Amino acid sequence: MILHRLERRHKRLQLIGIWILAFAFSLPVFFTQGLKDKDGLQRCQREMESQSVEVTVLLFEILLGFVIPFLTMLTCYLWLHIGLRQKAKSTSLTRAPQDQEPRNQGTNVWTYKKRLVISIIVAFFLFWTPVHIINVIDIVTTLTKTSHPDVHSQLKSFRRVYGDTSKTLALLNCCLNPFLYAISSANLMKCFRKRSFKISD
Repeated sequence: MILHRLERRHKRLQLIGIWILAFAFSLPVFFTQGLKDKDGLQRCQREMESQSVEVTVLLFEILLGFVIPFLTMLTCYLWLHIGLRQKAKSTSLTRAPQDQEPRNQGTNVWTYKKRLVISIIVAFFLFWTPVHIINVIDIVTTLTKTSHPDVHSQLKSFRRVYGDTSKTLALLNCCLNPFLYAISSANLMKCFRKRSFKISD
């Protein structure tokens, strides 16, 4: 009982720590964004003191907003996949033949979980990659402002056309995840119901 409470408290502390880190990583937005008048409309855009600061912020956005999260999700999935695969092999060697059918139901549950994780990782990569491609373009645009004005103007026009579209895709990813969870949970419930019916029979 005491160990269970300690585990719950430890998990809560981990969640609180994750939220604190997420808040800390979002703090630069308050210091690097400002309102600008553009075509009679006010838009929230970056306001940097110098080119070096702008490039640094963009690099941190790419690193902390895409590279590290993507690699973290990929690593966690690989660990999960390897661990459950080894567990499935060990249990298959110890199960009796009459337990084969419920085990297959458990395999179906794992298949749905695997599809969920893969779909989340693929969706994150597809929907967030355009945003950070635009960030790379912003870095090149900033660095070529004085040295290569022709390249700067071309990249600037490209960024005007596709910048908002890339942000829209990133926001769509946030809306897509709940649907992925809902579809997966429905499939999981079907598997659990089938399994419970088999056991009751």
